[in-house]
Amino acid sequence: AEAITVSGTATINSSSDISLTADAGLTLDYTQSDSPDSIDETVTATINVGGSMTTSGALTLAATTVVDLKLDSPVLTPGSNPNDIELDAEVTASVLIAGTASVTAGSLAMSAEADTAVVATAETAQPLKDRLDIEIDQKALAGINGDATVTLTGDLSIEATERLGVDARVTVDDAAVIDAYSTLPEYDTVRVDLGIDRTARAWIGDETSATLALQAAEVTVSATAADHATAGGVRAAVESGLLGVAATEVRSADTQATVRNATLTLSSLALAARHE
Repeated sequence: AEAITVSGTATINSSSDISLTADAGLTLDYTQSDSPDSIDETVTATINVGGSMTTSGALTLAATTVVDLKLDSPVLTPGSNPNDIELDAEVTASVLIAGTASVTAGSLAMSAEADTAVVATAETAQPLKDRLDIEIDQKALAGINGDATVTLTGDLSIEATERLGVDARVTVDDAAVIDAYSTLPEYDTVRVDLGIDRTARAWIGDETSATLALQAAEVTVSATAADHATAGGVRAAVESGLLGVAATEVRSADTQATVRNATLTLSSLALAARHE
């Protein structure tokens, strides 16, 4: 985990540009014969400003997580535990100006980017009680909470972007199943279960705090959920002509760009929430 905190008692003054950058990355390639049978990882990059920051230059707050996970041939047998989760990933990029903060700058750019690519594959020549279970929770969060004071002579941009690509597959040796079983087993005895939570949120102000005071020139607030640039979108499959079920549950897909309880003095405002 990578974290940068400007505490509520901290004061930072500068006449130059200020840049705070939190980058967290993880690459795991478990495709060799001696690799572990599961992945359980939490990757976070956070910036939290709660104190006072003053500069006549540009203030940049950027948090980025980049995750690349590969898992091949975990042990899936008729007797293995169906409640095992073979791959569990929680990925968060967060940039927050808290309600206790006071920020004065020439301009302010806030960005949170979370990128995750997952490939999980398995093979079987027999029916299974176990499943290939994949759980992914990805968040990109960027915002200014109520009670904060932000005064800028230039522009403000707040961007939250999450990109996800998943390829989850079980390949069944159909010929071996036919040879071993005089009566075919139930169709759903080979399963891929994929559960996904996705959040991209960018905001000014909130529902619970007092009115936020913001002065700036042009203001842009955008939240984007997109396919991964190289890994593509989301795919779950059982490759068999005889049996198998692939179940994909998107438990949440929350993409929001909001302004709430804020007094704004500015030249223009643009809000965008996108699925790409």
